Amino acid sequence: MQRSWKKEELTYRLPGKKAALLILHGFTGNPIVLKRIARHIHQEDIAIEAPLLPGHGGTIEEINSATMEQWINAADKTFLQLKKHHFHVFVLGYSLGSLLALELASRRTLSGLILLSTALKFTHSQHLRQMIAEDTRPLIPLDEIFDKEDPQRLQGYEMWPALGFREVLRLSHQVRRRLQSIHAPVLACHGQKDTLTPPENLDFLKDNIGSYYVETHLLEKSHHRIVAGPDQDHIIRKSLQFIHQNLNQEKQET
Repeated sequence: MQRSWKKEELTYRLPGKKAALLILHGFTGNPIVLKRIARHIHQEDIAIEAPLLPGHGGTIEEINSATMEQWINAADKTFLQLKKHHFHVFVLGYSLGSLLALELASRRTLSGLILLSTALKFTHSQHLRQMIAEDTRPLIPLDEIFDKEDPQRLQGYEMWPALGFREVLRLSHQVRRRLQSIHAPVLACHGQKDTLTPPENLDFLKDNIGSYYVETHLLEKSHHRIVAGPDQDHIIRKSLQFIHQNLNQEKQET
């Protein structure tokens, strides 16, 4: 099924001089869902770069053909471009984007990580776990995974891209093994009502990452789609505080 917009309409770049923020969206999503957060951060003279990840923005078959290596390479390439023009580069990742942000932090020196709906661990549902492990279909009807009224149900598609999601799982496994090598400061926000990536992700992150500073916020009103939930303003406020805090700390150390 084809989405109604053009791919070039889904990505955006905003200029700034104080620092830069790389924004990485979620699985089956696009950067537009994070644009409100981006605009508020941009108002503080922070440059924004929000690429569309490979396989996204088109057909579900394109998502199914994408690999974790393609996503990692796209994130890394964009980060290196930002580093050519900005000394301070932060990375904000949502869901799949949180994994890419963590993977990037295991390879590069970042000024800070902002993680939304961190996807290190997935659902507690035995049914969904069995489906992930045993179902060999490349496409699975959404009705077998989500209730029609579930606010976490995919928008724009009627099928679940199972092959693409297995790449998300593969990336999650890799990132979990690399957490101890990550030392960038972290801000992590997670919805209490998240049933796709349970809130326990916050504790797992704090217990296993090598970062000296990990700030976590459990948001009682939000589900997995935290960027479209009632706690957006809280996320924006905490993200700005986190960026300024780390910029000021780096200035004091230099």
